[in-house]
Amino acid sequence: MQIIVEVKSREKLDLLISMLNSLDFVKNVRVKDPSNVPAPTKKFSSFFTRYYGSLKTGKTPDQIDQELDSLRKE
Repeated sequence: MQIIVEVKSREKLDLLISMLNSLDFVKNVRVKDPSNVPAPTKKFSSFFTRYYGSLKTGKTPDQIDQELDSLRKE
């Protein structure tokens, strides 16, 4: 079982680690350095907003739909 705790200061973190290590039922205490954590990636609401502007065709969505429909009928 894991618990994730964010601590504001290094001094408080050291105190918490020593307190956790003193408990007999604690199996392991690991500290993840926040400077090595990658920045959170931007969440996109849908597939289309994720790739918005990547085609750069200059066509409207309706024109693209019509073209796709004609390609499917071929």
